[in-house]
Amino acid sequence: MLQSQLDQKKREKKIGLISVPFFYKKDRKSFDHTFCPPLALGVLFSQLKRGGYNICQDDLSIRFHRNNYDKNEDRRFKHDLFFQEERILKYAKTGNDDELEKEILGILENSHIDYRSIDIWLISIPENTQNSSNILFTLALSKYLKKRYMPYIVLGGHGFAIVLLLSKYTIDGIVDFIVAGEGEEAVIDVVDKILQEEGDKFSDKVRIINKPTKSIVTPDFSGLPLEKYRLTFLDYKELNADNEVARNFFASDILVLQYKFIKGCPNRCAFCESSGIGLRAVSKPKEVVDAIELMQELFDPTGYFFLSDTINISKKYVTEICDEICERNLKILWSDCATAKGLDEEVLKKMKKSGCIRLIFGMETASPNMLKRVNKEIKLDELEDVLKIASGCGIWTGVEVICGLPHETDTDIKLTIDFLLKNKDYIDKIYCNMFDLRPNSIMRLYPQDYGIENIQEANLYSDLANFTAFSFDEVNGLKWEDKKRQIVESFSRVAEETKSLYDIPSYLQEHLLFYLYDNFHDKAIIKKYYAEVKRFFNSDQA
Repeated sequence: MLQSQLDQKKREKKIGLISVPFFYKKDRKSFDHTFCPPLALGVLFSQLKRGGYNICQDDLSIRFHRNNYDKNEDRRFKHDLFFQEERILKYAKTGNDDELEKEILGILENSHIDYRSIDIWLISIPENTQNSSNILFTLALSKYLKKRYMPYIVLGGHGFAIVLLLSKYTIDGIVDFIVAGEGEEAVIDVVDKILQEEGDKFSDKVRIINKPTKSIVTPDFSGLPLEKYRLTFLDYKELNADNEVARNFFASDILVLQYKFIKGCPNRCAFCESSGIGLRAVSKPKEVVDAIELMQELFDPTGYFFLSDTINISKKYVTEICDEICERNLKILWSDCATAKGLDEEVLKKMKKSGCIRLIFGMETASPNMLKRVNKEIKLDELEDVLKIASGCGIWTGVEVICGLPHETDTDIKLTIDFLLKNKDYIDKIYCNMFDLRPNSIMRLYPQDYGIENIQEANLYSDLANFTAFSFDEVNGLKWEDKKRQIVESFSRVAEETKSLYDIPSYLQEHLLFYLYDNFHDKAIIKKYYAEVKRFFNSDQA
């Protein structure tokens, strides 16, 4: 096909880019959904729009959850249908289920996209480590669209969702392509292939495309219902919040955007997926701030949730970003992950001045033996110093902990708890995680070096309460069934002894911090108000 013909088809054929709903619980009594617009949509929309494609985007997930929270009960969608695996699989096979189709139609009509006119659907499956409702909804939606309108259907997503979809469900004849992993370049290849081959009979077999990219794209959230991500849109009156800060927070106009300008990580922590990939792409500091300035102008967010594995890949890099923000006098707020290595008071003060409100440090364990075993190149005394300095600068601090690492002992667990308690005055939030073996991690690629064996694909939601990609045994240690119990016990012990589970619902924590830092400038006051709201959510009022 000539380029002129392809360009013509780009303008003619309509592409619908959507994110599908997902649910944490079958029985939901409160709003429980992220308030951040999906970054994947913003990036793909930006890329395709710049390429001249006729594209529109929408987030069915936020629309679904807003509708079900804000509307009268008789107008709510039946989200429990999308936990019924046998029913969904039967519909995917036969196309017969009037009640299910009625719900899907209602969800589509709740979108601003004219779903009848779409020639190519790009469906982004959000991550959900707790259950497969996101995948079951995608199967039902794809079957409905294919049955009614015969569009091309392309599914995408990064991580567990695609792994489980491919390993457990039959999608031939329903889905035309799957883009596994990052989609910035792969999606364009797929769309062009569809436009060039249109009219030819595609195989009934789904085609899988995996094309890693080093490009970093400034997201464009145009077309997404940004007002639905703002807290103002929610009605929290039934909470009867007597707490003034909570009331004002619930009525605030907070909007937080996600932005990723570093792909991969220079560190080689054995448990992390980035360890097997390395540092793949980094935007220059000026490009980072150009993107922030553009998004500030277009969307006027309260702040940015940067998604770096570690923002300070070098002292020079993070310093240049902070200097660029300050030189342009951009009044922004931002949060990111960092490593203690290379941070000092001068850099932390620059970070705070440029708008940094929070840094999350990946400690994982405070056992020197375990740190060495998993290639975690941090010094605990250095981390202690950085936590104290960052907190003193007014930055909210978080510490990541992984419970149940291979060959972890009771002594290792106690060392972690002791460190967290010793530094509790400088740690504002502990993020407890259960260990799971990640596909591209060094630990998965070279298991013999880390004392694990008998690795089996699990690809299931297990009694660990999280998606489990692989089961494994410890060499000369615990077998999988015993290891599972040990992971849960380690998590429960750390969480209970540090009281890290007693907090604000996760879907509100980010926005509360941005609200408090946007309205108050003294960390002592921010901590006081955060604690008040935290008590509210752990009381009978909430």
